[in-house]
Amino acid sequence: MWAPYPATLPRPDNGKYSYTRLSAINHCLARGGTPPELTRELSSTNESALLGIVAHRFLEQNQSGSDEKDRSKLWDEICIDITKKAQEKAILQIPNPRLWPGYEVKRSAALAGMLSPKRFIGTAIPRNQKWQHELYMEYSAASLFGIADLVRTTDGIIDAIYDLKTGTNVETISSAFRIQLGLYGYLATSSLGAKIKELGIILMDGSRMLVDDVESAMIEARDWAFVLIEKYKAHNLTWATLFREANPSVDACRGCALRPVCPSFQGNVEAAKSTGFCAGRVVETGRAKNGMGFMTIRSESSGAKIHISQLVALPEAGANIAIFDARWLSETSVQLQWNSRIVMLDDYATLPGQAR
Repeated sequence: MWAPYPATLPRPDNGKYSYTRLSAINHCLARGGTPPELTRELSSTNESALLGIVAHRFLEQNQSGSDEKDRSKLWDEICIDITKKAQEKAILQIPNPRLWPGYEVKRSAALAGMLSPKRFIGTAIPRNQKWQHELYMEYSAASLFGIADLVRTTDGIIDAIYDLKTGTNVETISSAFRIQLGLYGYLATSSLGAKIKELGIILMDGSRMLVDDVESAMIEARDWAFVLIEKYKAHNLTWATLFREANPSVDACRGCALRPVCPSFQGNVEAAKSTGFCAGRVVETGRAKNGMGFMTIRSESSGAKIHISQLVALPEAGANIAIFDARWLSETSVQLQWNSRIVMLDDYATLPGQAR
């Protein structure tokens, strides 16, 4: 249950840039430097994200010609597998998938045959063929890469790329979607000799939206990526300099593993609470009648005492901890959820930005 937080952070620039990392750099230089291994260790998800994973897996495995009974069986098998794997890292019981927000809508679309590779690329995907396609190129001693959901080929040449969007409120191709798809198109053209005619997103109802002016989208995405890489590389890449230019906000900070050590984030109460984060020194622990543990911590940022419930394992008094993705019940009360993460902050006072 307790994961260690590294006492020293590795060099922030590993020379690999995906659309996700570039978007992070665009919002906040510090977040763009989050070590990938640390992000994977501390990242958690929620029911909506799990449902998105189920939908992507279903699109991968749903072969043309299967009837609704087969599709229903496949959907249920994928749900069980995804839930089981998520439960291995969860600190509490994950709710039944049928209770996840949007479950019935997405399941109905899948069972109705809306998500089939043949529907979008004209053919079924052999089970031994890789479904997601890695796109990769070298630029200025850096690696630029992306993973496309569906790629269509004609006479062996890639001519269309699609990305599945599982959100329920997607009404148009946003500027962010356009950049993401344009980058995929540019990478495929540069590294694989693709001749892109279509870039688009696939929605859960089986419809798709296409990018206008594909060539312009790829050029815009290329320029956007190269400018951000140069901007990032131009800095003295130490955590101290990156933290000074941090730009805390709910969207920029959500999911960032550097929250325990970022002074800009620590000073932004709204961002902290909206992202379900709190950190501090344990001053009291105990157990309720139902056997679940609780503890009180003194916040490092505000000095306030915060009560935390739903604990399975208890830390020692005096330990420094950080909690990710919890639920704030009030100004002084936090409840853990199945997807919460708790980390021990080793040598917390000596971490970058947290000198006492």
